[in-house]
Amino acid sequence: MRSCVTFVLAATVGLVTAPACIAVAAAPATDPAADTFAPSTKGKKLLCYRGPVVGDPEIAFDGVIAGGPMVFYQKIEADKLNQWADQTAATDFRTHTDNFYLCYSFPGKTAEAFDWFDEAPWITENWRLMAAAARKARFKGICFDSEYYEGLPLFGYAAARHHDTRSFDEYRAQVRRRGAEIMRAVVKEFPDITILLLFGYSGSYCGVPQHPPSRQKLYTLVSAFVDGLLSECGPAARVFDMHEQCFSFRGPGSYLRARTMMTDLMPEHSFDPDRYRRSHRVGFSFWADCWENASEGRPLDLDVFDNNYYTPQEFAYSLHHALAYSDGYVWMWPGVFNWWARTAKTVDADKKEVTKPLPQPYIDALRIAHSPTVPEPPRDRKPNTYRVLSASTQEGFSDEAAFGDVWKSHAFIADLPPEWRFHLDPDERGLDGGWAKPAFDDAAWPTIRVREFWEPQGYSPYDGAAWYRLSYTPPDLPSGKKLYLAFGAVSDEAAVYVDGERLYASRFGENIRHQRFLVDVTGKLQSDRPAQLAVRVWNTGWCGGVWKNVKLIAQ
Repeated sequence: MRSCVTFVLAATVGLVTAPACIAVAAAPATDPAADTFAPSTKGKKLLCYRGPVVGDPEIAFDGVIAGGPMVFYQKIEADKLNQWADQTAATDFRTHTDNFYLCYSFPGKTAEAFDWFDEAPWITENWRLMAAAARKARFKGICFDSEYYEGLPLFGYAAARHHDTRSFDEYRAQVRRRGAEIMRAVVKEFPDITILLLFGYSGSYCGVPQHPPSRQKLYTLVSAFVDGLLSECGPAARVFDMHEQCFSFRGPGSYLRARTMMTDLMPEHSFDPDRYRRSHRVGFSFWADCWENASEGRPLDLDVFDNNYYTPQEFAYSLHHALAYSDGYVWMWPGVFNWWARTAKTVDADKKEVTKPLPQPYIDALRIAHSPTVPEPPRDRKPNTYRVLSASTQEGFSDEAAFGDVWKSHAFIADLPPEWRFHLDPDERGLDGGWAKPAFDDAAWPTIRVREFWEPQGYSPYDGAAWYRLSYTPPDLPSGKKLYLAFGAVSDEAAVYVDGERLYASRFGENIRHQRFLVDVTGKLQSDRPAQLAVRVWNTGWCGGVWKNVKLIAQ
């Protein structure tokens, strides 16, 4: 997702997903208890990906992530690392109280270069050496950039050397053993170490919104590795999931849902849920310019802030909530920003890349984000130019991809109309205001198309709740058959109502962006009368809405 200067040639953007399912959803979602967590920036630390270990009082970072070995591919030179640790330990870090030693997941170009069943004790030794050096250097721990960039995917079972002869469960158990071996070596050197995983446990299940579904196969073993680490954490060590999926988040609701997913939903997938809850922690990621790309006509505008994904106010507001909803750490990919030089890359009038002074309001935003409270920015600024991608360009959009396997067990009745009434609900008034009820007057609501994100239809940037309503009279219905509304996909959470009755709700914090779901409407729809359909959508980040087709089908 980021350009990595040590060995990555290009950035990659796309989506990892949960598999499509035919299962009808069960219990409705509920919000987590209000008193289980109190968001606060107190004691929270902001880290920058690369930069000087010596802090600048005017640049409000609490530390940097610095280093660079590919620990599953090359043996670390112990003497050089020890020399670095000695020199670093003698440094006055000034305001950088929390620095981390960086390493990468690259294991080589092909499966011949690495396999989890290889006997390679030097890999565990690499981790031991890093832990020892980090402790000597007075760092807080190790940051593992676990994202796949190129070559062999470290956590991709489908690309593993023995995937034809060893099952996924066998690989998962082996990866967990290797993770445990690594952590045992690490905590012997650094008992109270903190390990940051940039693409952590949550990535195995809900992925990154911009990744296509096919990229899920690259991360299927991440959770097993994390379970191995957690199994040997000891009482003082901690592992943070830095949740790179949250690049582009804008407000507290998105961070709350991501936090809930990591604290409440992910333990259900863990090999040892108790260990997970004891030693696993929530972190967040932040992309300073959020996909600035001069070559695609999206240069950072250093004069007109409304042309950027984040204005300085929005920057401070979103970063504030990332800190507040974390368990201690947020890391930032600086993008085109060079904070300590106080410059940023942009383009000149001839569209040539240039470096210019970084406006002071963005520098101030770092400090403001640490404040106990940050005012909400204006909601009515003009749409930005980034998140206006068409749904039709996304992997899995077609009806064949979304519904093809359904026809083995179900019969098509009708496609629902593409035009629905639509209303944003940033203050979440719709539930109490009866927006799902048949008697509610939606005549003043504009229309919007399903099978498309709401961003290209004039609602960018917007993350939060929104409502779709449709008065629908079905065609002739088969007798004696169960009826379902089939939703190809909704981004990211959904609740479905018929005549005011909630018949489906995804779980709070669960991302169903690429998950087809069926809603049992047997006895709720009749061919001789209109029914009022309502869908409440909550989008956490990137593009939102009912972005695939909606069909009426029979079993």
